[in-house]
Amino acid sequence: MFGIVDDKRLFDAIKDNSQTVFKVVYEEYFAKLTQFITRMSRDEDLAEEVVQRTMIKVWEQRDKIILTTSLKSYLYKVSYNEYLMYLRKKSKFPNIEDSVIEAIDELEEENENDILLDKIRKEIDNLPPKMSGSFYPE
Repeated sequence: MFGIVDDKRLFDAIKDNSQTVFKVVYEEYFAKLTQFITRMSRDEDLAEEVVQRTMIKVWEQRDKIILTTSLKSYLYKVSYNEYLMYLRKKSKFPNIEDSVIEAIDELEEENENDILLDKIRKEIDNLPPKMSGSFYPE
């Protein structure tokens, strides 16, 4: 919408803490970026959250950002990267959760096996020596 020269001026104004200019940029790109992320995620609520985080990140890091492309390209790239970060985080937690559940199940099985093994050993020990000898070879 704006142009490289206009983008630079807009971003310079944002760097100078102009909330009014940031609001203009926000209103211009929020719906477009949300639509972009929704096409990938198929989840409009998630897309809005990702774009919201994008805009917050841009505002919070405005002093460090050096705009080398158009503002539009930059916002799309940051939104895309935020979405990828969401996917990475999302993919780690279920795996961790599944791993913890699996580990707990294994521990329970091991404990049950230990208890059963102890019971079997006690019963073998109660057998007459000739019979228990077949279980404990000398």
